[in-house]
Amino acid sequence: NIEIGNIRAEDSEDEEKFDFITARAVAHLKALIEISHRPGKIHAKYAFLKGPKANEEILESERIKKVFKLKIKTEEVLMENRSNIIVKYFKESKTPNKYPRQWKDIVSK
Repeated sequence: NIEIGNIRAEDSEDEEKFDFITARAVAHLKALIEISHRPGKIHAKYAFLKGPKANEEILESERIKKVFKLKIKTEEVLMENRSNIIVKYFKESKTPNKYPRQWKDIVSK
């Protein structure tokens, strides 16, 4: 069975429910990683479509990548004559209890 949900991750109370999580390039990658980690099952696949600053965002996500022990891979795709990057990874461990933090804390510098 397949269930598709249009859910804002920061509003979700689901824990380890989904096998696949995706998002478009609206939020910064480090915020996407943090807010979407808890709803994914162990071994869930994540795929986030990012724009030309994807590599910069990956570098800025080092701290949260270490917290969740992520091994990120990228794939370049051409869409409407624009290059985009799909940022991919698998969830390998349970989300620590203190995550995700409040949205205001995630997006503050």
